[in-house]
Amino acid sequence: MPSYTINQLDAIRVAELRLLMQKHGGLFSGANILEIGTGTGAQLRELSKVATSAIGVDLRSSHYEPPCSNFIYYDGVNLPFADGSFDVIYSSNTLEHVLDEPALHAEFMRVMRPGAVAVHLVPTCAWRLWTTAVSYLMLPTRALSFVRRSSEQSLGENFPTSVPRSMGARVFDLICPPRHGERGNRFTEWWHFRARSWRRRFETLGWTVEHVEGVGLFYTGNLFGASLMPMKRRERLARILGSACLIVVLRRRSLSPVRDTR
Repeated sequence: MPSYTINQLDAIRVAELRLLMQKHGGLFSGANILEIGTGTGAQLRELSKVATSAIGVDLRSSHYEPPCSNFIYYDGVNLPFADGSFDVIYSSNTLEHVLDEPALHAEFMRVMRPGAVAVHLVPTCAWRLWTTAVSYLMLPTRALSFVRRSSEQSLGENFPTSVPRSMGARVFDLICPPRHGERGNRFTEWWHFRARSWRRRFETLGWTVEHVEGVGLFYTGNLFGASLMPMKRRERLARILGSACLIVVLRRRSLSPVRDTR
């Protein structure tokens, strides 16, 4: 079970977006915005306050209920919008979970108007390293959750993966937390979350990277200490321990990324 509530997660996401808009609010004001990975809709509601229009998409497999009327499901790749529909493509803590990156980024470029920007919040290596560190402080809670899940599995409950995992593999996950996204492994993921790695990744996908900086908010996976850290304290900690997310501002290059047809 997560160690936080949806309201606490929403508060983090809204604070993060507000810090982003303090730095780059002009990109969103009066724009037609598409949010990828809407989740609870907390950020979409904030974007709707400054945008001409804002619409969000997410997977049907998302754990969240449809959050608002300006939201639709999609298949994770194909965006159900006409060419040149949006001024801004926005995502927060979503792109690390994408499986077919070339296909989805080609779709981003297709639905962007000339001169449009893509603005993404992506996790940092600091977030990955601190998440691993605090997982050991949370070990008693995680152990209890592990026992409960093991009991449910023995009673025939469905697990997120279609491939049964051995007890040894699940114990190893308890001792050494698995990766968060789709690149690297539990030991190397931090490398893929470095600013330089994200920059190289976006350039390979056909983007010009205009700006990369920390958003200025500290938190870890499972929002360790969620009820103990007001946002101002998280901002101060980000200066010492590192920001949990990077702001990445992208513009489309003249050539689109090549889809992997294998």
